[in-house]
Amino acid sequence: MSANIDRTISRFFGRALHGYDMIVEGDRVVAGLSGGADSITMVYWLAEWRKRLGFRFDLVVYSLILDFGKDGYKEHLLREFCKGIGVDLEIVKVRAEEVISPDRACYTCSRFRRISIFRFAEKNGFNKIALGHNRDDLVTTFFMNMFFHGEIATLKPVQSMFDGKFHIIRPLIFLRKETIRKWLKNKGLSEIEDYCPYKHDNYRKRVEDIVFNVIYPLNEKVRNNVFKSIFNVKLEFLPEKPKKGRF
Repeated sequence: MSANIDRTISRFFGRALHGYDMIVEGDRVVAGLSGGADSITMVYWLAEWRKRLGFRFDLVVYSLILDFGKDGYKEHLLREFCKGIGVDLEIVKVRAEEVISPDRACYTCSRFRRISIFRFAEKNGFNKIALGHNRDDLVTTFFMNMFFHGEIATLKPVQSMFDGKFHIIRPLIFLRKETIRKWLKNKGLSEIEDYCPYKHDNYRKRVEDIVFNVIYPLNEKVRNNVFKSIFNVKLEFLPEKPKKGRF
């Protein structure tokens, strides 16, 4: 079982890397590590694929710890994990109340994390920023943008930022959430949880629950078809905006 799931993870990880030319020779990649299953898996396999790609690229891991007053153990665990796979780790610690607005907790947290890693990348000359979004995150974001922003949009496997100064890459984009968690368990690794009081009650979690508990169970083909549809847009069958008037 362990060998099979290793091959599955490696195959889909490699498909993303090669299918989108996510990393090329000479790239300087900074990978975001939160301690969750996705980011741990991504960092592990970036380190693994660095041995396989046949060319050199730099890899450094960046972790922003938002301290809720109970996370003292987290830094040690992150350092032990990165040391074990042979990658350098940069940690920045910030008190959560300094950056999170309770009425918009997830938005302000996500925004601060993004700004923080961009600043680190700019200061240290990194051109690629690796984030651990998976296949189900892409689908959830697709529905969130429809529900709350009135637009058809989602996460891109490779996303140019600031006129190409940086590129966000998402090597887990073809991997399902449960596959990642199964691999983590088989590998004997554990998520390094934080104590965020908002993580189980936010709009993303609610939409994710709808996706997993309402949409996916409709039919055994629905889950795969929803994902495929995002890559199979037929613009000729989508209406244009009217010349005048508002919706």
